[in-house]
Amino acid sequence: MYFNPLKQRQLGSKLEHGKLLKKERKSREQLRRHDPDVEISEEVTEHLLVSNSSVLCGVSLEELENIFLPFDEQAYFTFFPNKRLVIFQNYARIDVCIKSYRSYSFVSFSSKERASAAREALNGVVPLQLKVSHQPFIISYVKQLPARKLSESVSYPEGLVIIDNYVSLEQEQRIMDVALGTTSANSLRHRIVLHYGYEFDYSANIAVKPTFPIPEIVHQLIDRIIDEGLIEFRPDQLTVNVYEPGQGIPSHYDTHSSFEDPVICLSMCSDVVMEFKDGANSSRVIPVLLRRGSLCLIKGESRYRWKHGIVNRRYDINPITNRVMPRKLRVSLTLRKIRRKPCMCQYKEFCDWDREDALCLPFREVADVVLSVAVLHHIASSTRRQKAIREILRVLKPGGRACISVWAMDQTNSEYAKMRKNKEPSLDKSQSNRLKVHDGKEFVQQDMLVPWQIPDKGDTYLRYYHLFMEGELEKLLRLVGCCQINSIEKEQGNYIAVITKLHRN
Repeated sequence: MYFNPLKQRQLGSKLEHGKLLKKERKSREQLRRHDPDVEISEEVTEHLLVSNSSVLCGVSLEELENIFLPFDEQAYFTFFPNKRLVIFQNYARIDVCIKSYRSYSFVSFSSKERASAAREALNGVVPLQLKVSHQPFIISYVKQLPARKLSESVSYPEGLVIIDNYVSLEQEQRIMDVALGTTSANSLRHRIVLHYGYEFDYSANIAVKPTFPIPEIVHQLIDRIIDEGLIEFRPDQLTVNVYEPGQGIPSHYDTHSSFEDPVICLSMCSDVVMEFKDGANSSRVIPVLLRRGSLCLIKGESRYRWKHGIVNRRYDINPITNRVMPRKLRVSLTLRKIRRKPCMCQYKEFCDWDREDALCLPFREVADVVLSVAVLHHIASSTRRQKAIREILRVLKPGGRACISVWAMDQTNSEYAKMRKNKEPSLDKSQSNRLKVHDGKEFVQQDMLVPWQIPDKGDTYLRYYHLFMEGELEKLLRLVGCCQINSIEKEQGNYIAVITKLHRN
């Protein structure tokens, strides 16, 4: 164990010579195991191996700087955060080596004398700047630093654009004064939200209900974004998110069917790290720094294929400097354009828009089995129902089988009938050539509209149903032909047919 918070040690005290030698041998063995290209030096050098000094041991980069910079203001740190991704980056005095777990760091000095002074003062010691539960530093000289290994570059998801310093602090304050001026805020589990233009319905992931108009100062921001050629449309929906420190938003797609491309986000008041997760490979996660005042355009692949979200936590690891970054109150503006036509993006596997047609299936004749459950009875006219069955047969291999279920006109003893046993008989006396709304215990005609209620919302919609008489499904299958009827059973108010596609002649 590298870090035991329960074991206390006297700050500033030094290990006995024998214990120190033993720990130095262990430290060097670990170095040979993880970084064999780094050689231990028995002579004084400018580079120090400092064991028990990484995030894995409970030591932050800021604490390392507080400990070693008094010996040399030009000291240079090679630091290993607690991550698995293999990257090498160089920022000012810091080499951030994101490799597998390490319990050590390296500190380089401007002279051998300064390195010697630091080792003499800190080797075998729990520095005064740390807690009593920390392990003592074990320090050795090394001839060189780890080789720079760049195995995978961190880049944004394709299509993601971030423009830093898009608004000034003064502009930010004016926008916030207006955008947060309404009293219509909604409190979600991890944040407060306000909506303008259209209210976003989180239960259905749609925005169709008009609400307060978008403030004029935000329209001015939109004008600027359009004038600079960043977008081609005018957003008509604004969501303002207010995050307290520690709050975030679950990883999600902005619904394809609800909004156009791109989605625009303005970050205010605080920096934050947003995680992008590849919908095609859940192991690919890219942390993206959204600085205060930055404008983020999520478009193309980053919009349609990658999920994005903010983890609930009070601190982030800056993906550029790998420094711990405390969160503050953050306000974001998300601008979107309501989509008024079908989404035709190329990312079908992540798209929520239904593009397929039961009368024209997008498959070749390769299926062994087709299941058609509660589909056929929603198709109006016998001609169209025959066409739907022909499509099922078309995509089957010769000898392939299909199972087709439809609602029966006779619902006697079915669960549906039991569920509606307390309903009064329908007294609908509308003309017989019009579709009736089913509101009783029994169906009174074959073609009807049946109320369908969305759970937890209360909204009710009318869905078309064709109720099959006894023998009607068999007749329909024989009209289509090209199949053998294996069985037709009635179960819980449904007719269920199993058929086999006949071999070609």
